Formats: sequence, C-alpha cells, structure tokens
Amino acid sequence: MTITVESQPLSYPERPGPIVFYSVSDTDFSAFESLLETDHTVAEWEVAMEFTDCRIYQIYVSSDAKFMTPEIAALGLQVPSIRNTDRGWQFRLLAPNRERLGDYWQYCREEGVQFHFEKLYSTGPQAGPATGDGLESPARERDGPRPQTKAL
Repeated sequence: MTITVESQPLSYPERPGPIVFYSVSDTDFSAFESLLETDHTVAEWEVAMEFTDCRIYQIYVSSDAKFMTPEIAALGLQVPSIRNTDRGWQFRLLAPNRERLGDYWQYCREEGVQFHFEKLYSTGPQAGPATGDGLESPARERDGPRPQTKAL
C-alpha cells in the first residue's frame, strides 16, 4: 500500500479539527477503508476522487491526532516526502541547519511524540551521509570508514 500526503491540513469554521487529503494507491481500498473506520485519529472520511488504481481521501481528523505541521513551518523546515511504514510515518525533513533540526527534535520530546532519527545528510560541498566522527576526508580514508550513527 502506498499513501502519499498531497496537501497540508486545512480547517473550516463549521468543522472542528483539521481536514487532510491523502492519495492512496496500490492497495485493497476496502481494507484501507476498514482501517480508517477503526483509527481513533479519524473522525470522518470520504473518497474525494476515484481512479482505477488511486483514490484521494478527504479525512476529517479527530481531536486525538497531533499535528506537527505548524511547528515544522515555524522552524522553517520542509517535508519533501512522507510515507507510511510498518513502524509508523516516515518522512524526510529539510532543515536550514542542524540547530533547527535539534529544535524540532526537542519539540517532539516535549510533546510526547516519538521521533526516530535514521540518517543525517549535508547538502554542502561534500554532500552525503554525515558520519558524526568529526574526521576530515584524508583521516577518514586513512583510518577507514566509521560506523554511521543512528539515533533511535
């Protein structure tokens, strides 16, 4: 099953809580809809658009859901991709610097939201995974690769 977030949450004065739109493809739609019926974060839902292998769902979110997008926007972070996994939602964040990413991590901890950090990349001249070992390139080549840090 593939679920893609196509827009940011919306809200309307006549409805309490946010409304989100999800594009869902490559799945048994009736099974997905059964899951929506039992999800405590979903107040109501409807199919907004239907295609052969894809549906756009309009979901009215319950008060049990915690939205992180206002804080993401306030910190100047961007979410270029988000997808569901067996462990929950997985998304990629673009941050102007590590301090802003750290601020977001701290916010998640204060709000009781689980945040599992998997990889950190730099977009600087030597773009790629950050090793966290503080070694410059020649020392890294001489001493060999260091294990990549992974915060869980």
